[in-house]
Amino acid sequence: MILPAEEFTGRLIITWPRSARPVLLPPLTILHDADSREQIMSVTAFTINAHVAESVVTADLTMLAGADGKPLAADATPVLDDGNEPLTGVFRWVVAEMRIAE
Repeated sequence: MILPAEEFTGRLIITWPRSARPVLLPPLTILHDADSREQIMSVTAFTINAHVAESVVTADLTMLAGADGKPLAADATPVLDDGNEPLTGVFRWVVAEMRIAE
């Protein structure tokens, strides 16, 4: 099965922190849009998925969302719902690259 491009928000670069221990430290992980090279700042959680049959790695990013349901730009003000909580959504990205910070 080939995953259609319209199912993806974009291409992602994940930079993991350098660590002496083999542990993932998500709070220190940096995410960038692979096309614009802009850092993605509105992520509240993420899950990495390896799709072996399709030979692709994706990441589901829980991100702050605007009233239009799209990911919130870094310089935008969060939109609050009726319960005064920020709107969020889960957006799937193709992982273009993973690296270790220098």
